[in-house]
Amino acid sequence: MPTPKFKPGQSGNPAGRPKDKTPATLLRKSILGDMPDVLKKLVELAKGGDVAAAKVLIDSLPTAQAAGAVCQFAGQWLIG
Repeated sequence: MPTPKFKPGQSGNPAGRPKDKTPATLLRKSILGDMPDVLKKLVELAKGGDVAAAKVLIDSLPTAQAAGAVCQFAGQWLIG
């Protein structure tokens, strides 16, 4: 029987996954400054009947709240 590569209780990746390097995180960081414009456009599309835009808005609410997102939209401050 081959000997195990790692000792019991010892991680094979002690440094863990690199922080802030996932594609989703990089995308969020790249559009953060444009978020008010993105939100305005999504709301405009959703009001016009675009179901996909409405779904994006609805699905994004818990994410924005969990991230503690703060932005100004339509003259009001939105704090997640």
